[in-house]
Amino acid sequence: VWCIQLSTLWCTLCASAGITVQSPEPVKTLKRLYHVACAFQGGAWQLSREEVKMFMEAGNLAHAAASPVHGPGIRLSFCFTHEEHVLLERFVLAFKSAPPFPEDDEFMARTPIRMHLDLKPFEPAVESPTAAGNAFETIDGTAFLEIRWENQKLQIGVSVWLANDMDEEDPALDLHGFKDVDRLIRTLQRQCFRCFAVNYGCEKHGMLINAGDGGHIGAWFSYKAAADQDLVLPSDLSTFLERLISGEPVRCFLIPRGKRRQRACLFQRKHRQHTQQA
Repeated sequence: VWCIQLSTLWCTLCASAGITVQSPEPVKTLKRLYHVACAFQGGAWQLSREEVKMFMEAGNLAHAAASPVHGPGIRLSFCFTHEEHVLLERFVLAFKSAPPFPEDDEFMARTPIRMHLDLKPFEPAVESPTAAGNAFETIDGTAFLEIRWENQKLQIGVSVWLANDMDEEDPALDLHGFKDVDRLIRTLQRQCFRCFAVNYGCEKHGMLINAGDGGHIGAWFSYKAAADQDLVLPSDLSTFLERLISGEPVRCFLIPRGKRRQRACLFQRKHRQHTQQA
Protein backbone atom coordinates (compact mmCIF):
# COMPACT_ATOMS: atom_id res chain seq x y z
CA VAL A 1 0.00 0.00 0.00
CA TRP A 2 2.83 2.37 0.89
CA CYS A 3 4.49 1.78 -2.48
CA ILE A 4 1.24 2.45 -4.30
CA GLN A 5 0.73 5.69 -2.41
CA LEU A 6 4.31 6.77 -3.15
CA SER A 7 3.89 5.98 -6.83
CA THR A 8 0.64 7.94 -6.92
CA LEU A 9 2.37 10.89 -5.28
CA TRP A 10 5.14 10.98 -7.88
CA CYS A 11 2.62 10.59 -10.70
CA THR A 12 0.81 13.62 -9.32
CA LEU A 13 4.06 15.59 -9.14
CA CYS A 14 4.92 14.65 -12.73
CA ALA A 15 1.44 15.75 -13.84
CA SER A 16 1.94 19.07 -12.05
CA ALA A 17 5.08 19.53 -14.16
CA GLY A 18 3.12 18.75 -17.34
CA ILE A 19 4.09 15.09 -17.84
CA THR A 20 1.71 12.13 -17.59
CA VAL A 21 2.51 8.48 -18.29
CA GLN A 22 0.28 5.96 -20.03
CA SER A 23 1.50 2.93 -18.08
CA PRO A 24 2.67 2.28 -14.48
CA GLU A 25 6.31 3.15 -13.85
CA PRO A 26 8.66 2.42 -10.92
CA VAL A 27 9.00 5.16 -8.33
CA LYS A 28 12.68 5.61 -9.26
CA THR A 29 11.69 6.26 -12.87
CA LEU A 30 8.96 8.70 -11.85
CA LYS A 31 11.44 10.65 -9.72
CA ARG A 32 13.83 11.04 -12.65
CA LEU A 33 10.94 11.92 -14.92
CA TYR A 34 9.80 14.66 -12.57
CA HIS A 35 13.26 16.22 -12.27
CA VAL A 36 13.69 16.31 -16.05
CA ALA A 37 10.21 17.80 -16.46
CA CYS A 38 11.04 20.55 -13.96
CA ALA A 39 14.36 21.28 -15.66
CA PHE A 40 12.68 21.68 -19.07
CA GLN A 41 9.28 23.25 -18.68
CA GLY A 42 6.70 23.52 -21.41
CA GLY A 43 3.37 22.18 -22.64
CA ALA A 44 1.63 19.07 -21.35
CA TRP A 45 2.94 15.78 -22.74
CA GLN A 46 1.57 12.28 -22.36
CA LEU A 47 4.29 9.64 -22.68
CA SER A 48 4.13 5.97 -23.54
CA ARG A 49 6.52 3.55 -21.82
CA GLU A 50 8.90 3.76 -24.77
CA GLU A 51 8.72 7.55 -24.76
CA VAL A 52 9.45 7.71 -21.03
CA LYS A 53 12.83 6.10 -21.67
CA MET A 54 13.60 8.40 -24.59
CA PHE A 55 12.42 11.42 -22.59
CA MET A 56 14.91 10.71 -19.82
CA GLU A 57 17.75 9.86 -22.20
CA ALA A 58 17.27 13.08 -24.15
CA GLY A 59 16.84 14.99 -20.89
CA ASN A 60 20.16 13.68 -19.58
CA LEU A 61 21.94 14.72 -22.78
CA ALA A 62 20.31 18.16 -22.77
CA HIS A 63 21.07 18.66 -19.08
CA ALA A 64 24.73 17.79 -19.65
CA ALA A 65 24.94 20.37 -22.46
CA ALA A 66 23.00 23.08 -20.61
CA SER A 67 24.58 25.89 -18.63
CA PRO A 68 22.73 27.79 -15.88
CA VAL A 69 24.65 30.91 -16.96
CA HIS A 70 22.78 31.16 -20.26
CA GLY A 71 19.28 30.40 -19.00
CA PRO A 72 16.99 27.40 -18.53
CA GLY A 73 15.97 25.06 -21.32
CA ILE A 74 12.41 24.36 -22.43
CA ARG A 75 10.50 21.54 -24.08
CA LEU A 76 8.62 22.12 -27.30
CA SER A 77 6.45 20.14 -29.69
CA PHE A 78 6.09 20.53 -33.47
CA CYS A 79 2.87 19.64 -35.30
CA PHE A 80 2.09 20.40 -38.93
CA THR A 81 -1.20 22.03 -39.83
CA HIS A 82 -3.70 19.85 -41.67
CA GLU A 83 -2.90 21.51 -44.99
CA GLU A 84 0.86 21.16 -44.50
CA HIS A 85 0.45 17.56 -43.38
CA VAL A 86 -1.47 16.64 -46.54
CA LEU A 87 1.20 18.20 -48.74
CA LEU A 88 3.99 16.60 -46.73
CA GLU A 89 2.38 13.17 -47.00
CA ARG A 90 2.13 13.51 -50.78
CA PHE A 91 5.76 14.58 -50.97
CA VAL A 92 7.03 11.70 -48.81
CA LEU A 93 5.10 9.11 -50.85
CA ALA A 94 6.47 10.56 -54.10
CA PHE A 95 9.95 10.86 -52.63
CA LYS A 96 10.09 7.26 -51.44
CA SER A 97 8.84 6.07 -54.84
CA ALA A 98 11.64 7.87 -56.69
CA PRO A 99 12.95 8.03 -59.30
CA PRO A 100 11.65 10.26 -60.73
CA PHE A 101 12.13 12.63 -57.84
CA PRO A 102 9.55 15.25 -56.85
CA GLU A 103 10.16 18.92 -57.55
CA ASP A 104 12.01 21.07 -55.04
CA ASP A 105 9.81 21.78 -52.04
CA GLU A 106 9.82 22.96 -48.44
CA PHE A 107 7.69 22.20 -45.39
CA MET A 108 7.62 23.95 -42.05
CA ALA A 109 6.01 23.32 -38.68
CA ARG A 110 6.22 26.06 -36.07
CA THR A 111 5.59 26.46 -32.38
CA PRO A 112 5.72 29.54 -30.13
CA ILE A 113 8.46 29.59 -27.51
CA ARG A 114 9.30 31.68 -24.47
CA MET A 115 12.96 31.69 -23.47
CA HIS A 116 14.63 33.17 -20.39
CA LEU A 117 18.02 34.41 -21.58
CA ASP A 118 21.01 36.19 -20.13
CA LEU A 119 21.48 38.90 -22.76
CA LYS A 120 24.11 40.99 -20.92
CA PRO A 121 24.01 44.27 -22.84
CA PHE A 122 27.44 45.53 -23.88
CA GLU A 123 26.28 49.15 -23.46
CA PRO A 124 23.45 49.01 -20.92
CA ALA A 125 21.08 51.88 -20.49
CA VAL A 126 21.69 53.43 -17.08
CA GLU A 127 18.01 53.75 -16.35
CA SER A 128 17.31 50.03 -16.95
CA PRO A 129 16.65 48.14 -13.69
CA THR A 130 17.85 44.84 -15.20
CA ALA A 131 21.00 46.08 -16.88
CA ALA A 132 23.23 45.85 -13.82
CA GLY A 133 22.01 42.46 -12.63
CA ASN A 134 22.21 38.93 -13.92
CA ALA A 135 18.46 38.40 -14.15
CA PHE A 136 17.26 36.52 -17.20
CA GLU A 137 15.28 38.42 -19.81
CA THR A 138 12.02 36.88 -21.04
CA ILE A 139 12.02 36.70 -24.84
CA ASP A 140 9.20 35.32 -26.96
CA GLY A 141 9.81 33.81 -30.37
CA THR A 142 9.08 30.91 -32.68
CA ALA A 143 10.85 27.60 -33.29
CA PHE A 144 10.59 25.90 -36.69
CA LEU A 145 10.92 22.31 -37.81
CA GLU A 146 12.05 22.60 -41.42
CA ILE A 147 12.07 19.98 -44.16
CA ARG A 148 13.83 21.16 -47.28
CA TRP A 149 14.19 19.29 -50.59
CA GLU A 150 16.43 21.09 -53.09
CA ASN A 151 18.75 19.91 -55.85
CA GLN A 152 18.06 16.30 -54.87
CA LYS A 153 19.22 16.95 -51.32
CA LEU A 154 16.93 16.45 -48.33
CA GLN A 155 17.71 18.51 -45.23
CA ILE A 156 15.78 18.40 -41.97
CA GLY A 157 16.50 20.57 -38.97
CA VAL A 158 15.31 23.10 -36.40
CA SER A 159 15.66 26.88 -36.36
CA VAL A 160 14.80 29.58 -33.81
CA TRP A 161 13.59 33.09 -34.48
CA LEU A 162 13.55 35.30 -31.39
CA ALA A 163 11.19 38.27 -31.11
CA ASN A 164 9.83 37.63 -34.61
CA ASP A 165 6.60 39.48 -33.74
CA MET A 166 8.40 42.49 -32.24
CA ASP A 167 7.19 45.90 -33.37
CA GLU A 168 10.44 47.84 -33.80
CA GLU A 169 8.55 51.13 -34.13
CA ASP A 170 6.65 50.76 -30.84
CA PRO A 171 7.83 53.58 -28.48
CA ALA A 172 6.88 51.43 -25.48
CA LEU A 173 9.00 48.48 -26.66
CA ASP A 174 10.97 46.79 -23.86
CA LEU A 175 14.64 47.10 -24.87
CA HIS A 176 15.80 44.74 -22.08
CA GLY A 177 18.55 47.11 -20.98
CA PHE A 178 19.87 48.07 -24.41
CA LYS A 179 20.15 51.65 -25.61
CA ASP A 180 18.32 51.08 -28.88
CA VAL A 181 16.39 48.41 -30.74
CA ASP A 182 19.22 47.70 -33.20
CA ARG A 183 21.55 46.57 -30.41
CA LEU A 184 18.81 44.39 -28.98
CA ILE A 185 18.10 42.76 -32.34
CA ARG A 186 21.79 42.11 -33.02
CA THR A 187 22.14 40.44 -29.64
CA LEU A 188 19.07 38.26 -30.19
CA GLN A 189 20.36 37.26 -33.62
CA ARG A 190 23.64 36.09 -32.08
CA GLN A 191 21.99 33.74 -29.58
CA CYS A 192 22.90 30.07 -30.04
CA PHE A 193 20.93 26.98 -29.03
CA ARG A 194 21.09 23.22 -28.95
CA CYS A 195 18.03 21.13 -29.69
CA PHE A 196 17.64 17.52 -28.56
CA ALA A 197 14.95 15.35 -30.13
CA VAL A 198 12.94 13.31 -27.63
CA ASN A 199 10.68 10.87 -29.45
CA TYR A 200 12.60 10.43 -32.70
CA GLY A 201 16.02 9.44 -31.45
CA CYS A 202 18.53 11.87 -30.05
CA GLU A 203 22.07 12.60 -31.18
CA LYS A 204 24.58 12.88 -28.37
CA HIS A 205 25.37 16.54 -29.03
CA GLY A 206 21.96 17.54 -30.35
CA MET A 207 21.35 20.02 -33.17
CA LEU A 208 23.46 23.17 -33.04
CA ILE A 209 21.43 26.27 -33.94
CA ASN A 210 23.98 28.99 -34.52
CA ALA A 211 21.70 32.04 -34.43
CA GLY A 212 18.36 33.28 -33.22
CA ASP A 213 17.35 35.04 -36.44
CA GLY A 214 15.41 32.15 -37.99
CA GLY A 215 17.93 31.76 -40.81
CA HIS A 216 20.30 29.20 -39.29
CA ILE A 217 19.11 25.61 -39.25
CA GLY A 218 20.44 23.10 -36.76
CA ALA A 219 21.09 19.99 -38.86
CA TRP A 220 19.25 16.81 -37.93
CA PHE A 221 19.07 14.73 -41.10
CA SER A 222 20.85 15.31 -44.40
CA TYR A 223 20.60 13.01 -47.41
CA LYS A 224 21.83 13.44 -50.98
CA ALA A 225 19.96 11.32 -53.52
CA ALA A 226 21.92 9.87 -56.41
CA ALA A 227 20.54 10.75 -59.83
CA ASP A 228 18.79 7.98 -61.84
CA GLN A 229 19.27 5.41 -59.07
CA ASP A 230 16.85 3.69 -56.75
CA LEU A 231 16.34 5.52 -53.48
CA VAL A 232 18.17 3.95 -50.52
CA LEU A 233 17.29 5.89 -47.37
CA PRO A 234 19.07 5.37 -44.06
CA SER A 235 16.80 3.45 -41.71
CA ASP A 236 16.58 6.26 -39.15
CA LEU A 237 15.56 8.80 -41.79
CA SER A 238 13.01 6.40 -43.30
CA THR A 239 11.50 5.77 -39.86
CA PHE A 240 11.40 9.50 -39.16
CA LEU A 241 9.47 10.22 -42.35
CA GLU A 242 7.02 7.38 -41.77
CA ARG A 243 6.25 8.50 -38.24
CA LEU A 244 6.04 12.11 -39.34
CA ILE A 245 3.31 11.50 -41.92
CA SER A 246 1.43 9.38 -39.36
CA GLY A 247 0.77 12.66 -37.53
CA GLU A 248 2.99 12.01 -34.53
CA PRO A 249 4.31 15.28 -33.05
CA VAL A 250 8.03 15.96 -32.94
CA ARG A 251 9.08 16.66 -29.36
CA CYS A 252 12.35 18.32 -28.42
CA PHE A 253 14.34 19.95 -25.64
CA LEU A 254 15.76 23.37 -26.51
CA ILE A 255 18.58 24.89 -24.47
CA PRO A 256 20.26 28.32 -24.84
CA ARG A 257 24.03 28.38 -25.37
CA GLY A 258 24.73 32.11 -25.17
CA LYS A 259 25.98 34.43 -27.92
CA ARG A 260 28.00 33.03 -30.80
CA ARG A 261 31.48 34.46 -31.25
CA GLN A 262 31.92 33.71 -34.93
CA ARG A 263 29.58 34.13 -37.83
CA ALA A 264 29.64 30.48 -38.83
CA CYS A 265 26.88 27.94 -39.20
CA LEU A 266 26.23 24.55 -40.72
CA PHE A 267 23.19 25.53 -42.77
CA GLN A 268 22.58 29.24 -43.36
CA ARG A 269 19.43 30.53 -44.97
CA LYS A 270 17.69 33.86 -44.88
CA HIS A 271 13.94 33.24 -44.71
CA ARG A 272 12.51 36.01 -42.57
CA GLN A 273 10.45 37.41 -45.47
CA HIS A 274 9.30 33.92 -46.48
CA THR A 275 8.18 33.18 -42.92
CA GLN A 276 6.26 36.44 -42.65
CA GLN A 277 4.42 35.68 -45.88
CA ALA A 278 3.67 32.12 -44.71
